[in-house]
Amino acid sequence: MENNFTKIEEIIKAYGKTVETISPDIPTKYPAMAFPQSLLPFPKEEIIEALNFCIENINQDKKITESLKGIAYMLTLFMEDKEADKRNKPFLEHLKKHHKENK
Repeated sequence: MENNFTKIEEIIKAYGKTVETISPDIPTKYPAMAFPQSLLPFPKEEIIEALNFCIENINQDKKITESLKGIAYMLTLFMEDKEADKRNKPFLEHLKKHHKENK
């Protein structure tokens, strides 16, 4: 992938769109900040490789570099779907119970 800038750009844009799409759902679907890997538009390893390439090789201003590092960190929160469900479940149950109590 190293010199395939079109592919790198495609991967990063698609992953950024995924992050943008799930962010509003964090409180109601992913309260444990555990995200199903099936939501990723590309294999996790390809996304990591594309992000690392940009962070290490493209001279950008500090703000963009820090943003890329932030979304690279967020990638660590994507895991096997069953594990993500397992981690979110207790929080979702608590939220549902709390919501019923406040009605």
